[in-house]
Amino acid sequence: MFGLKADYEIDYSVLEANFAQLSMQFHPDNFEKKDEIFAATLKIMEINQGYEILKNDIKRGKYLLKMLANIDIESDKNIKPDMDFLELVLSLSEAFSKSKNEDEILGYIGQYDVLLRQAFKDGNFALFAKYLLCKIYLSSIIEHQK
Repeated sequence: MFGLKADYEIDYSVLEANFAQLSMQFHPDNFEKKDEIFAATLKIMEINQGYEILKNDIKRGKYLLKMLANIDIESDKNIKPDMDFLELVLSLSEAFSKSKNEDEILGYIGQYDVLLRQAFKDGNFALFAKYLLCKIYLSSIIEHQK
């Protein structure tokens, strides 16, 4: 729909340009008949939903896992981070609750982004899922403290 290949890394400028073009093309005001307006409204909803997924790397990662590997990290009980990682999350969460300094957590998120990209390029979706889950945990530290 947006002219992008199924990849974790995307060109955001292409996404933005194609989103704008599709939004103009299917805007309900461009149609006169009720059935066309209704169809355009449904298409716009689909376009908006796709855009929201693709512009967010975590949502995009979850979508790619479902689409390419039939993996749902929210329901698959076999995908678990290592105990060392969970200890790191607890430690970072405690430190962040005191200092509110995001830099260390953002550094770890950046490291997991590198691992995510490589796992996706290698086609190792099980490892990609594990790293994505780690990134979600790290991101949640910042979100829950705001």
